[in-house]
Amino acid sequence: MRVGILATDGVERVELDQPRGALQGAGAKTEIVSLHHGEHGEIQARQFDVNAAGTFPVDRLVADAPSTTTTPSSCPAAP
Repeated sequence: MRVGILATDGVERVELDQPRGALQGAGAKTEIVSLHHGEHGEIQARQFDVNAAGTFPVDRLVADAPSTTTTPSSCPAAP
């Protein structure tokens, strides 16, 4: 399974790291999708919304993401 994680500059590091780790631990491949990326293809994470907390590479931009998605109504497990 592939999961796109939508994030941008200012993302709280723990709020990206923990869900991403859980998804990867369950076998999913994750990609960071953003509206833009900095000069080096990365977004800046924060800690407590104040302190710089490193960067994450952006795997793709929203504009470049595939237009097909799985929605609850098209999911095989949905009623």
